[in-house]
Amino acid sequence: ANIEADQYRDLEKARKIWSDILQVHQFKASTWMEAIQFEKIFGDKKHLRKRLERAMEKVHDTPELVAAAWLQFEREEGSLQAFDHCQKAIKLKMGKISIVREK
Repeated sequence: ANIEADQYRDLEKARKIWSDILQVHQFKASTWMEAIQFEKIFGDKKHLRKRLERAMEKVHDTPELVAAAWLQFEREEGSLQAFDHCQKAIKLKMGKISIVREK
């Protein structure tokens, strides 16, 4: 995906490759974090925010990684409203995760 974006300047094809990868590994934070890093390097704020939010919804193993990245992004780039939305989404997800981890 990085080669498509960097060498061929085809972000659409690169995002399709990442989409396919994420369908296979949709619950792994490490895979999502690589896709997020891709958007940081080659993408734009709109796609990065969308990827962070989707990662927070999907990740089961270590959502704390995604939460930290999303909060940092919204602190640096987002509006107060976007930051508030981010905090609420993270609080909701972490509540669900803590229930699962207690079992």
